[in-house]
Amino acid sequence: MTMFILTSAAIVSLAVITVFAVNNVPSEEVYAETQVTSAVTTTVRYTLRDYNGKLALFIGDEDIPSEVYDVMTKSFGEEDREMLRRGIIVDTEEEMRGLVEDYTS
Repeated sequence: MTMFILTSAAIVSLAVITVFAVNNVPSEEVYAETQVTSAVTTTVRYTLRDYNGKLALFIGDEDIPSEVYDVMTKSFGEEDREMLRRGIIVDTEEEMRGLVEDYTS
């Protein structure tokens, strides 16, 4: 009788371990979704620079500004004008908004 109880306990334990192991293996769909999600992350760069004597915002690698402000770059000091000739690059929209606010107010 003791042998029957030990054998039954071993079978039940094995069944519980098998169910636990099968339920914790991620499906291929979940694994694929994780790979796609991490591969999609990109960074948009914003550049504030001089464009025909005015302050302009360029997004990404565009040659045409997405916005031209009614602010003449000649009104800035030499150091700012030089930085704007080369272009001031920021990586976030928040940084870009702060920079535009600094130069337009």
